[in-house]
This record gives sequence, structure tokens and C-alpha cells, in this order.
Amino acid sequence: MSDEQQIPEASFLTVVYTLATQAMIALGEIPNPMTGKTAMDPRQARWHIDSLLIIRDKTRGNLTEEEEQGLANALSQVQLTYVEKTRNTATPVPDAETTPDDDGSEEANE
Repeated sequence: MSDEQQIPEASFLTVVYTLATQAMIALGEIPNPMTGKTAMDPRQARWHIDSLLIIRDKTRGNLTEEEEQGLANALSQVQLTYVEKTRNTATPVPDAETTPDDDGSEEANE
């Protein structure tokens, strides 16, 4: 693959980091690779954060220590960035204690 970009190995952490990167693009922290420009889209960022929360909840107890730590680190970084970027807006912040239900509402995790 001399002229082509290397495709990363498919793994749990690759999925996690892909979602976290997409959240950071939506928060304007990373330029969009298609346009080279940064733009803020809190709704899209929230969707990626909610997806990471669902993955965390659905995989709890089934991850290696490295996977669990990578997910926790990625999630905390995108949540912190989301809070910093949306502090003065009306968009609610997804937190580690709630995840969206299938119907879009949130329920508390225990």
C-alpha cells in the first residue's frame, strides 16, 4: 500500500476512538478531514457522546482493563470538551449517570 493510507486494525478501541474523534470534530476541536475546516455542531457531538455512553453501559464487565481505561479516558475527554464548548448554550449535557433510551428519553444508571 505505498500510495494508499493504512487502514487501522478493527478493534474495540478503534471504534471508541473513532466515535471520540467524530465528537471532537463536531465540537470544532479537530478540522473536518473532508473540508479542512472546523465547525461546531453540538447536536452531532452529543450523538457521538451518547453512543459512547451506550457502548460503555452495554459492555460493562466484558472489557479488558486496557479497553475499559481507553473508553473511560475517551469519554471523559469528549464530555469535558462538550461542557467547555457548550457552557453558554441551552443544549443539555450528557453525563456519565444517564444514557438515552431507545425512545430518546434518558434514564438513570445504577
